[in-house]
Formats: sequence, C-alpha cells, structure tokens
Amino acid sequence: MREITTYPGNVDTYKRNNVSLRANAKYKKFNFDTNINYIRKDMSQPSAGQGNDGATMTQEILQYGADISFESVKDYKNPNFNPDNYFTFYAENPYWVIDNNKNIYQDDRVFGKIEVGYDIIKGLKATARIGGDFTSARQKRWNEKVDYSPDAWCLGHKNPLRGTYQELY
Repeated sequence: MREITTYPGNVDTYKRNNVSLRANAKYKKFNFDTNINYIRKDMSQPSAGQGNDGATMTQEILQYGADISFESVKDYKNPNFNPDNYFTFYAENPYWVIDNNKNIYQDDRVFGKIEVGYDIIKGLKATARIGGDFTSARQKRWNEKVDYSPDAWCLGHKNPLRGTYQELY
C-alpha cells in the first residue's frame, strides 16, 4: 500500500507491506494449525502539529496570509523568503519547513499462533494454543537550527530556532 502525498513533492510518504503464511494439517485424531504475519511500515513527513522545538506545518499554514500565494514563496533560498526575511514574525516559510523539519518512522511487526488439537471423542476436542505479537519501532525527528543573521529584519522579534534531533526505539 502506498499513500498519496498531501504536501508538494514526495516528502509525505506511507509504505506498507504485508506477508502472511498459514498452514494446517490433520493426522488421525490430531489437528495442527499455524499462521505467521509480518508487516513493515515506513513513513516520512514534515513536522506537523505545534510546539516550541521548531517550525511545524500546522503553525505555518495557520499563520499564512490569505492574500499571499503559496507558489510565490516556493524558493525559500530567495532572500525575500528565507528565515531571515520571511514576511511575518510568527511563522516560517512552509517550503523551508518541508525541506528542513522531518519525522521518519519505521515499524516491523510479527504476529501469529501455533495450535494443536486432539479429538478425544466425537464432539469433544482438547486444544493447546500459543501466540504472540511483537513490534519493533524506530522514529527519528529533527527540526533545523536557525540563527538569524545580524541584519535580518526579524531579529529581536523572532526567537532563534534552537533545532532538535531525537531518535526513539
């Protein structure tokens, strides 16, 4: 499964792959049944939500001027649209956020069961079953550090973005 992005470019992705195996057998009065499943998820997206550890898409979009075209600020390396000179004290250029503030998540999950049954008499069966569900997840998130230049028009009005980096296992 692959999700279609909601952001420009290929920065918001979701990939999921599944593999499932199942087997069963019957031998005289014994019944055997087993299944195992593996799921791999890979996700990547710009920082979303809100917080004090850097610019996020929700903050930037909510504070964006209704009379300004998103397309016009696409080149955030242009001196008029970079972090030093962006048109508001309260937000960063959303295209800068897309390229510099990210979340990457990977998840591996294995689950399944083994079952053995024995037909004691007609209509009465003894069953033993064991199963498990195991997950290993990794997440990386980072927000770029921004120190505004001494001649930036926003200096004194915007707090420098301290930048963050975090890995969770």
